[in-house]
Amino acid sequence: MFNKLILSILLFLLCACGGGSDSNPSDNTSTNDIVNTDVNSDDSNQNSVNSTPTEPGFVCRNDESYYPLPANYEYRKPEASNAVEYSKKRITIEAATGAELENLEYKSYSVFYSISDLNNITPSIAPPFNPSSDWGSIWSAENLISSVTQDDNSAENTTNFRLYPNDGTVKLIKSDNKVHAEYDSSRNFWLWGETILPKLETFTTFTKTSNEYKIDQDTQRWNKTVNFSVNNTSIIMTGIGCIESFVVQSNETSVMDYDDGIDDILDDGPKKYIVDRTFYVHPTIGIVHHNGYLEIFDDQDSSSEIAYANQSDILTDINFYSELPDIVNR
Repeated sequence: MFNKLILSILLFLLCACGGGSDSNPSDNTSTNDIVNTDVNSDDSNQNSVNSTPTEPGFVCRNDESYYPLPANYEYRKPEASNAVEYSKKRITIEAATGAELENLEYKSYSVFYSISDLNNITPSIAPPFNPSSDWGSIWSAENLISSVTQDDNSAENTTNFRLYPNDGTVKLIKSDNKVHAEYDSSRNFWLWGETILPKLETFTTFTKTSNEYKIDQDTQRWNKTVNFSVNNTSIIMTGIGCIESFVVQSNETSVMDYDDGIDDILDDGPKKYIVDRTFYVHPTIGIVHHNGYLEIFDDQDSSSEIAYANQSDILTDINFYSELPDIVNR
């Protein structure tokens, strides 16, 4: 039970932050090698201040230099060979006893790749939601990107495909053996990919209804409802210095759903999750800092969690510094 619990905690908390790869990556770049070929040699001097820098994850002081928001708040789609690195901490507690199930600190590395075969993105069999659409002209290599993510405490990679559909959002299409779809209430239609980052407009809200479908288990799916709110901006310290970011909060409820009663009897894993997140998002980079609190339930109707987890992710490095706006000195 708890082996499944730990695995599912990892997948849910990292869903928005992790990367992935297609089945035929376009190059052999190691996920552990972030090559800073674009770093401006003067950046370290421009970032220096007389006093000790603010600790990563906290709001920067008024005397610290920072990377500002770009003029355009649309998300920049990563380019092939772009790489990012995060420092992660996760603590999981068993609710009934207060026992610590895990306490981890590790690095996570993601490298992005172009997509050569769009047929790899979605399954050939029909999903348990109908109809579904592939976004028409937007469904192209120009708007899709894949990535491969590896944590330094694991030998396994995580596979993600994302869509940048020119509507100000970022969609997760496929993650390992799972595909995602979101309901478009305006057209009474399902579209491939669930929103993982909303449009960056301060003091706005957005609600999505989505399904997560396991390709190898066609009777099983997760029904999700997520409420996003985009708040004000904040200048947050990261591993590459202070970054001006939008503060995005979300609350997600995910419930396991079955079409086959036998699966419901045989499965002994968690059946419901409630996740509260705070993201600090820069349009050029994406997420630069993330805090997540996850509650895990063993029944769809339960109101008492069996475990809970806290995770924090801090950006520590990128290899596309030349894409960032010029540093503002204060």
